[in-house]
Amino acid sequence: MEGKILYLDLETAPNLAHIWGMWEQNALDFEKNWYIMCFSAKKGNKHITKALPDYPNYIAGSENDYELVKEIKNLLNEAELVCWQNGDQFDGKKINTRLIYWGLGPPSPYKTIDTKKIAKRYFAFNSNSLDNLGEFLKIGRKVKHEGYELWQKCMQGDLKAWKRMKHYNKQDTLLLEKLYLKLRPFIKDHWPVIRDKVACPKCASENIQRRQNT
Repeated sequence: MEGKILYLDLETAPNLAHIWGMWEQNALDFEKNWYIMCFSAKKGNKHITKALPDYPNYIAGSENDYELVKEIKNLLNEAELVCWQNGDQFDGKKINTRLIYWGLGPPSPYKTIDTKKIAKRYFAFNSNSLDNLGEFLKIGRKVKHEGYELWQKCMQGDLKAWKRMKHYNKQDTLLLEKLYLKLRPFIKDHWPVIRDKVACPKCASENIQRRQNT
């Protein structure tokens, strides 16, 4: 089953606007829309992490995510099942927004597993964030960084910052996979990814036994 799941995580730029105060202010002037800065995807043993500077014709401060978004769409076109953390609410909608912006059309249909939804449905964790779940379940943590300053440096074209961003994004995907595998035994009615075969509906293994209660 692991080889059929695409683990996916995005990093996006913020919206930029002018405001009078620090908190809960209406924008006086909206300057720039967000865009996708970086993505990390893992399927089986293949792991790819790319950011805007990895594409031809990148220049410092570029906001053109066309080639990056096209590559994400190609990955989704090949996916049967996409696993992400809060992706039904965030990543999936962000991807769709950039696809329609660039006139690329929707990807082929795929099913999703959202680990945040699973955590909320089956458990009572104090926090359902990826980092806190990783710490509580002792499977790893997110990469620590300088905070929003990292995003600012990337948007200004700092290639060392972009390298840190990719490392941060890649670790999120690795942690996501560990979290999913930890939660999976508790998921009921898991989607059977192997069709026309008798297999475990959770892990898709064909190594099963028939048992009867006596």
